[in-house]
Amino acid sequence: MVRRTNPKHIAVSLAMAMAMALSTSVAWSADGSEKEFIKASMKGDMAAVKTFADAGVNLNAATDKGLTALMLSALQGHVEVVRFLIAKKVDINAKDTGGTTSLMAAAKRGHAEIVQMLIDGGAKIDVQSEKGLTALGMAAMDGHLEVVTALISKGADLGVKAQNGLTPLGMASLGNHTRVVEFLKSKNAP
Repeated sequence: MVRRTNPKHIAVSLAMAMAMALSTSVAWSADGSEKEFIKASMKGDMAAVKTFADAGVNLNAATDKGLTALMLSALQGHVEVVRFLIAKKVDINAKDTGGTTSLMAAAKRGHAEIVQMLIDGGAKIDVQSEKGLTALGMAAMDGHLEVVTALISKGADLGVKAQNGLTPLGMASLGNHTRVVEFLKSKNAP
């Protein structure tokens, strides 16, 4: 007997996995000063971030799950910290253990300004996580029209499928994000 998996359940599972991967419950592999630097970035404490950078802390330090200061500040919407870290030339395309990038984190949370800054700073748009999700798929799944629009304007691939076989249009449809669905259809998304 062949068991069929409901695409909606897969999308919900992917969303839950993403939320777990991007949670702010952080375990540490970084040393003490790197740990404090990452915490300051996650909290948006610009003064502390600058102090750690001036002291020579590794700005690409990561938690045991591969979460960097850039990823966590992008996730939390800390525009000034993200701008500072990009200017310091951190690894803008670093991936956590699930293959999530800073661009994906910002897109998932709907932080359009940060998405634009990351793209302008050299973030790769169509990188896929281990589950096959892209920044566009994550933004579409959560109904972030402004982010979807920005990603498409920068050339995001509308046809990339996640492991569940869904394109960004399919993800937006499952989430009942009508405005995103209509926009993607207007762009001839598959």
